[in-house]
Amino acid sequence: VTLTGTPRVAGDALTGTVTARYLFGAPMGGKPVTWRYTKSPHYAAPDAITERFGSDRWIFVGSVEQHGGRDDLRREEGTLGTSGDLALALETSRDAGIPYVYSLEGDVEDVSRQHIANRASAVVHPAPWYVGLGRPGYFLEQKNGLATQIVAAGLDGVAVAGVPVEVTLTQVQWSSVRRAEGNGFYTWDSERREVPAGSWTITTAEAPVPLTIAFESGGYFTLEARGRGDNGRSSVTRTSFYVLGEGYTAWARFDHNRIDLVPERQTYRPGETARIMIQSPWEQATALGTTEREGIRSHRRFALTSTQQSI
Repeated sequence: VTLTGTPRVAGDALTGTVTARYLFGAPMGGKPVTWRYTKSPHYAAPDAITERFGSDRWIFVGSVEQHGGRDDLRREEGTLGTSGDLALALETSRDAGIPYVYSLEGDVEDVSRQHIANRASAVVHPAPWYVGLGRPGYFLEQKNGLATQIVAAGLDGVAVAGVPVEVTLTQVQWSSVRRAEGNGFYTWDSERREVPAGSWTITTAEAPVPLTIAFESGGYFTLEARGRGDNGRSSVTRTSFYVLGEGYTAWARFDHNRIDLVPERQTYRPGETARIMIQSPWEQATALGTTEREGIRSHRRFALTSTQQSI
């Protein structure tokens, strides 16, 4: 099975071929074939882009969880030609926004009803370029705001000028309601809400374009940059972070006896200082913090003055 296309950009058709031969080389002409065409989100930009800009300083594509998993696009049965081949013209989505891995799987049945299958895959880029965001920290201080950069990088890693990019900032809140289950037991139902917090329009240049963002309050935010191209193509990069500062954030509630603690990083070396954000349900509260390892090693009492305070 082969799946090819040039330059493999969203909206351009791919060419798929299923070929079956016997071990001694003769074509399996006229034999039944079942083929399936699928796509699934891809989570990275081309190596030429990430090597040039550095994954520690730039984000391309970013979090794409909302795009779902694998989609079945077509599934059909047919017959191999006299030469043992089946050629297919396969469409791709022009408005994808992110890269997708398209896969073609072929299954051929021989005269004795034995089956053999194979598959091929190809990455289809959302546009002739990817939009990059200067990587923000996972925890930001509200008083300092965010200083980031925007760039459009071609498939060869070279910056592309003249691409219009729409940047949107969204604050994520949760509406939580406690529901009685009976016999004195309760549970929480939480619904995610996205509140617009700002938008900007930027045109890319041969050098990264700076963007400064101020925050009116702390909380959990997502930042999206969408570059618009010709013929309905676009490239989207999305990231998320916490802003530590004033204001009220309605966090998701699942247990009225527990709160969540969010570490700035998942891994620390001995001697490093960990920063932990407390997702408090109250803006004003008294907290007791303990550090434990085979028992309580230290404890302290302190005041919480926001719903997203760190220690």
